[in-house]
Amino acid sequence: MIRRLAGAVALLAATVAQVVVLLLVPSTAPASAASPATDSSDTIQRFGSCLAAGLTGDLLIVLDTSASLRETDPDYQRVTAANYMVDQLAQYVSDAGSIKLNVAVAGFADSFEPSLDWTALSSGTVGTVTDAIEEYRDRDRGFETDYWAAATGARKYLDAQDKDAQDCQAWVWFSDGRYDLDKRDTASEKKQYGTTKPYGPEVELTSDTAVEQVQRAGEKDLCRAGGVADSLRFQGVTTLAVGLGDSGFEFMDGLATGAGGCGEQPAEHLGEFVLARNIDDLLFAFDTFADPQTPPVSTQTPLCHASVCPAGAHVFFLDDTISQVRILAGASIDDYYAVLVDPKGTEYTIRPGQPIPSTKGVQLSGDWESDRTFELNMGKSGPNWSGRWQMVFLTDADPGNAVANTNLRLYGDVHAVWAEKTEEVTAGETVPVTVDLQDGEGTPVNNLLGTAVLSAELVPESGEAAQLPSLDQGQIGTPQQLDLSEVSPGPAKLVLTLEVTTKGDPGTELQPDVVEYPLTVLSPPNYPTLPHEVSFGAGEVTEPAALDMAFEGAGCVWLASSDAQSLPDGVSTASVTSSTSQEAPAGTGTVPLNLSVDATGTGLVGGELKFATMAEGCSGQVVEVTVPYTYEMTRPRNETVFWSLFAVILVGGVLIPVAMLYLLKWRTAQVPGMSLTVAEIRGRVSAEENFLGTVALRRQDTRVVPLEGNNRRRIVLTSRVSMATKVGIGLTEPGYVAVEPEPVVTSTGSRKLPLAVQDRWIAALDPQNPHHGDVEIVLVLSAEATKLPEVLDDAKTRAPELIARLRSALGDPPPLATVGGGSGDDWGGRPPGAGGSTGLSTNPWGGPAPGGPAPGGPAPGGPAPGGPASGGPASGGPDPSGSTRPSGYDQW
Repeated sequence: MIRRLAGAVALLAATVAQVVVLLLVPSTAPASAASPATDSSDTIQRFGSCLAAGLTGDLLIVLDTSASLRETDPDYQRVTAANYMVDQLAQYVSDAGSIKLNVAVAGFADSFEPSLDWTALSSGTVGTVTDAIEEYRDRDRGFETDYWAAATGARKYLDAQDKDAQDCQAWVWFSDGRYDLDKRDTASEKKQYGTTKPYGPEVELTSDTAVEQVQRAGEKDLCRAGGVADSLRFQGVTTLAVGLGDSGFEFMDGLATGAGGCGEQPAEHLGEFVLARNIDDLLFAFDTFADPQTPPVSTQTPLCHASVCPAGAHVFFLDDTISQVRILAGASIDDYYAVLVDPKGTEYTIRPGQPIPSTKGVQLSGDWESDRTFELNMGKSGPNWSGRWQMVFLTDADPGNAVANTNLRLYGDVHAVWAEKTEEVTAGETVPVTVDLQDGEGTPVNNLLGTAVLSAELVPESGEAAQLPSLDQGQIGTPQQLDLSEVSPGPAKLVLTLEVTTKGDPGTELQPDVVEYPLTVLSPPNYPTLPHEVSFGAGEVTEPAALDMAFEGAGCVWLASSDAQSLPDGVSTASVTSSTSQEAPAGTGTVPLNLSVDATGTGLVGGELKFATMAEGCSGQVVEVTVPYTYEMTRPRNETVFWSLFAVILVGGVLIPVAMLYLLKWRTAQVPGMSLTVAEIRGRVSAEENFLGTVALRRQDTRVVPLEGNNRRRIVLTSRVSMATKVGIGLTEPGYVAVEPEPVVTSTGSRKLPLAVQDRWIAALDPQNPHHGDVEIVLVLSAEATKLPEVLDDAKTRAPELIARLRSALGDPPPLATVGGGSGDDWGGRPPGAGGSTGLSTNPWGGPAPGGPAPGGPAPGGPAPGGPASGGPASGGPDPSGSTRPSGYDQW
């Protein structure tokens, strides 16, 4: 069964985050407001403030690859929008200088499949990330839309990343449809996708009833108390979800934001969902995540008719504290234009598809990201910077219900800095907190033109926060004392929030500048110090997992209680016990711990341990310390099923699996892809001359060889070169492609290529004059030909040496006078009607051309013996129209 398309059936009703209203560009009319599930901008900014404090961030981009994308996103809008986001993130990292952000890319359909491992994002690596995302233009044949696979895969992948306990982690999750499993109708589907799911291991997906039962089990496991959503939140992972479609994403929204009661762990600051209907919506959605530290101010207005009007103006005030402005803007109709009005009243008109105007008064740059949406960057310059600016959207026709949207980011060059920055403070004491204002280069800001308000609080991972009174502009910079008498020991962060309003009447409120300084609240003096977290490792059995938790310093420690907050499906209880108690505390070194669960399952066992500590000599007051713990559990295989299947295989004998293996090898020995892009060039390559050195190719110099719907086991690339797939004789030998006819050599160093032939090159010698004739170089590229320059450069570098080796293996060349003889044929054969033989003439297609000569000489007017028939290969040869990969092929 082909998976049902997005929006086909509505799921359980849930609250839609208010960010949908703020960020969408509706097709015909303004969106209506809905109740917020979380403060969306705060969610993004909390992730950004973590990065701003000097911690390392991990951002995983997970893209849907299901087959429905061919209808819901035929123009690959998800790829365009995701790459826009990555470009903006790279600019954000570059501008900030000290930001460390790792990015990885994965896809999901029936399973979670990483495609790009963690890459430190920078201006030098952004191309690597965008190239990885570009590959998803071809990845739209996936089976199912398994939310459980996406969320669980993302959680585990993020958890496996090498990180510190307080590092920042998030995933951007895109899907075009609701959670949707499919029935396995054929033997091929059963083999390729399996018949069970980890969250429904006893039910085979071979009937509609079974599919509905397993899908309900998956939905339950995602949103139950202690389920997958809770596990993500327990690990502190921020979920940023984007749904492409009109409706049906309530469940996705709940997974991200907790709307509709999905999960019990607090989702505050940890989730956001955005609904997108088209490319412009997607751009605005991904723009939300493009600068985590500065969420946009979103505005929506009607369009003005023919002239600038107040109702259609998006107004903002600038002063000298603003260094840069970035605007993403668009309208819900095609026939519109925008006018930027500076404080002097000068108008700059921006029309769809036309370059952003250049000005003398201010630095403007940008580009059209789609037919309706453009990005505009304004840099501080000239005397016209400070004052009231307007962005107005107009149409010469009747605007009707059309609307205009802007995402506005004002980059204030003012930041809050903790003068006494430290990594450790002590519970029960007071901490000096002096906050200074600095610009982006660390220079003190002593003359703020607008107004500012500063707040500061110390937030521990558990327990109550400690706050300072808000400070106005005149009080900022004066020393304050933060009382930690009620703060529990353990990991914490000092959060500084600076709210700036620019000079003006009224001024523009900037997005708060938030910085989070991570630190550890130590136990009081003479108390023991406990670790930040406890890991019981991983396992698949119910026997208790034991470890000795080490602590430092003198004093007494005992386990007071444990609280499980994340449990795999099937596990109802998990408890941590210890031989320590108030009567028998640990006085030195370690605390023995035992984790017990009542059943097995697949997922995270996680929670909090509360330890009681006392000072040296078990004296003083009891101070509680909370430490999180984790244990990654995997459901063991079903032994009954395993041994039953093993017995069946033994009874079936050896021949059946061997035959099945060869059948599988034969079926999979096909060139993948819907099409290949081919470029061919010819010229002399020898010790004396090399035509490759001056060759330059562009995308328009290539042609497409379609594969879909044709024989994919034999593909004609040019009139000279073709490819044939081979199974491979050995049981474990993979299939491969043999290039025909010889003599040829490829970028692998032989005539063989892997089945994934894309982005390789082939060098074919002249069959009539292999030692001295022209060489044909064929570049075999992916459909988009994104690696054309790299493949051409590789051919230029390596082909001459490999060609020389191939010629050497052919033996000594014959005298030049006996070869080719001034032939008009590109491949060195005699012209039609020429008789005789050179002794080197061999038909490259394996036999005489149609109507070819009888033994002893050519037919009248026909080609020379061994010369290919005019127009291509001999009768019975491959169809030059090409062939394609099988439906559902996944190149992972």
